[in-house]
Amino acid sequence: MKSKTPKSNPDAAVGLILGKTKGNPEMDQRTTEYLEEHIALAKSQQELLGIERARNQREMEVHELHAENLKLHNSTLQAQRTQLRMQNRHARLSLVYQAVLSMIAVTILGVIVYAVYTAATDHSIVVNQFQVPPSFAAAGENGTVVASEFLDQLQDLKASALRTPDARSLQNAWSNNIQLQIPQVHVSLGDISRTLHKWLGHQVEINGELVQQGKRIALTVRGTGFAARTYTGAPTDLHLMLSNAAEYVYVQAEPNCLLALADPKTAKDSGC
Repeated sequence: MKSKTPKSNPDAAVGLILGKTKGNPEMDQRTTEYLEEHIALAKSQQELLGIERARNQREMEVHELHAENLKLHNSTLQAQRTQLRMQNRHARLSLVYQAVLSMIAVTILGVIVYAVYTAATDHSIVVNQFQVPPSFAAAGENGTVVASEFLDQLQDLKASALRTPDARSLQNAWSNNIQLQIPQVHVSLGDISRTLHKWLGHQVEINGELVQQGKRIALTVRGTGFAARTYTGAPTDLHLMLSNAAEYVYVQAEPNCLLALADPKTAKDSGC
């Protein structure tokens, strides 16, 4: 029965070979040297393999570190791209915001310039709300109704005088009351417009009051730049009294237009 010696035991292999060559000293010496050289070579190769494995392990670790660095670099690049996109979006929004603010500022400036220009070139006749007795107001003839009828009389006189479109206009003071409340100031846009027109313009303001005198009534009209005048009559004569008052106011507000009722050519030359 043959004995089995493990390949991993160099000393046992040497003993086996020496047993076969026993009795020849020279052969034993050479065999021993040969085997020792191969054993040393095997050990060197094992050491080299260990070194190679360690180097491969280090290379794998370096590759893993390099892969992690690449991932971090890609993450940094993505974060930078996201930041650039946010900066570009913010810049665009800032440009749009500035453009909107500029448009609003230009619009406001245009509105102010237009308001100042229209106020400075205003030569209109403004009819304010009349004051009437409570009995007239209860019957539906309040101050707005009476002033509107008076304004209608002025419009009829204007139409009959063949005025040109660029001549003085007629308007009522309560028709353009555009409310734009300013907190804690309580000023409307209509109030600001009326203030500008009074301050810069050349308006003729007409005020009137209706007073009950027993069974008769008295209508008084007054305006900017001319004296007041009173008309009396019965309540049923209110329409005629308003017509006479309108003629008086119209002549006082536009002195040259007095000729228009008789001579349309003169009225055209004078601007009526």
